[in-house]
Amino acid sequence: MAFKDSMKIMINALSVKGGGGLTYLLELTKELAKICNSYKIYILVAKYNRKFFKVNLPREVTIIETPVSTLTVRLFYEQVILPLVISREKIDLLYCPAEILFCSMFKSLRNPKFESLL
Repeated sequence: MAFKDSMKIMINALSVKGGGGLTYLLELTKELAKICNSYKIYILVAKYNRKFFKVNLPREVTIIETPVSTLTVRLFYEQVILPLVISREKIDLLYCPAEILFCSMFKSLRNPKFESLL
């Protein structure tokens, strides 16, 4: 994959509730902004974790607060709304450190016999 001189990167932080995952994302974002100063970085947050991202982030970083409040709303948002946002904003790369919710559920519910038919 060839990288562009300028990219739009979106980080799905809807699963972050603090701890190591939060530290990882904040440090990753700061380092990305340092080495990729022509990249635009968007971080998806919810009301319950927005407070964690009220730190001095580089100017290349934009926080997008979503209406996600419960797992059900998160599932709907990630499956229906997020693809529309990605298309509208022309996002080049979506990074989901905790995966998309539905994909995680599907993997845990997979039937090994059915999987072999795929």
